[in-house]
Amino acid sequence: MKPLRCPMCFARDVDVVFLLHDARHDEHYCPQCAYSATAADVAARLRAYGAARYRDRDRRHPFAERRRASGQFAGEGTNCLEFKCALDKVRAMSAAVTKGPEFPQSDGAVALPCAPEQVDDFLSRPSAAVSETLARHAGPFLVLGAGGKIGLHLSAMLRRGLDAVGRRDPVIAVSRFSTLRDRADFESRGISTVACDLADEAALAKLPDAPTVFFLAGVKFGTSAASGLLQKMNVEMPRLVAARYRKAQIVAFSTGCVYPFVSPESGGATEETPVDPTPAAYAASCIERERAFADVAARDGTRVALIRLNYAVEFRYGLLLDIAQKVLEGRPVDVAMGYVNVIWQTDAVEHSIQALDMAGSPAVPVNVTGGAILSVREIAERFGELLGRPAIVTGQEAPTAWLNDARRSHARLGAPRTSFDEMMRWTAAWLRGVGQTWGKPTGFERRDGRF
Repeated sequence: MKPLRCPMCFARDVDVVFLLHDARHDEHYCPQCAYSATAADVAARLRAYGAARYRDRDRRHPFAERRRASGQFAGEGTNCLEFKCALDKVRAMSAAVTKGPEFPQSDGAVALPCAPEQVDDFLSRPSAAVSETLARHAGPFLVLGAGGKIGLHLSAMLRRGLDAVGRRDPVIAVSRFSTLRDRADFESRGISTVACDLADEAALAKLPDAPTVFFLAGVKFGTSAASGLLQKMNVEMPRLVAARYRKAQIVAFSTGCVYPFVSPESGGATEETPVDPTPAAYAASCIERERAFADVAARDGTRVALIRLNYAVEFRYGLLLDIAQKVLEGRPVDVAMGYVNVIWQTDAVEHSIQALDMAGSPAVPVNVTGGAILSVREIAERFGELLGRPAIVTGQEAPTAWLNDARRSHARLGAPRTSFDEMMRWTAAWLRGVGQTWGKPTGFERRDGRF
């Protein structure tokens, strides 16, 4: 099989990374950024990104763009036509990367809540409750593993929440900065950055001390065929971090996948529900990650909150986007995992910051998700209405699913502010008007726990 280059690393100018093949699911995955997709999807993204990257290669004249804008074209005769066709073709290919496919308009207005270029600032707006929480806790604030899907929004919300109460404590984002985000995204928002491999004990020892630490690091996607990576990043590395920051207060991100499947009628697993490592190695590694922090809480009195998140969604990532994309593209939506919880990323980040007040010794698990149990079938049908496409559903709902009951955290921290209808409409509007995503399907429909 011919090796495939990772399109996400290519788009971010990361060194050449070739994808590994997961024969069980017939998917290719990147060991660097954890992107995963079928061979056809990988090839399509590489073609589109390549078209955008090399859009100037057919230019006939250094001033051709200027002349084209004024109605003139570089060269004469056939050269003129060749240049115009090449430029128009490349622009169309580039637009396919950023704008997404066109589709019929549905009834009812669907609009984004902000300009596309402002989504990260929109997602990191702090509430008054966040600022009030931060006023009670000492800085600097350290965000470990900040380069992923949540890290920028958490770091920026910390910075903005502190600013709102007149605090200038440093917010320091730590990451290898080799996946979704680069350092400029943070530094442009007043957030300090430190490049560090948290699995390197010597490098970890050199990080600054901090009384308040958020831990977001770990791996999920592509790990079904990479047990060594799971062991290193989800078991061994968290133990190093927990020991290094045992004198701090720690909010450590986990997942709802540590719970067993439960029925929708149960209302979801509560914080008292025993964890279950049996679905697959990923869930077992996440339980070990929690245990790393629970151990320092028990042994050293470290105040710890364990955020069992299930599932955060935003414009470019999440199970709502997964379902909407399938509806839009006419692909079937598997409803075997028939019921889910979702929470908008802004609300998930807010509750995770407010969980500082819930941290304790022994470690305190905190379920973070929305208040409703949602039907995947009904979500698909609603997206069909919003996107003007028929929803194709396959399979039959199993009697159980990964579901969280977050009533305890809602009673303490308040209900999430973003309604499910807003999430649906914003997701549809993003696909309609922009289309750019992180290219990271959640795999939420997999009941075997292999990602």
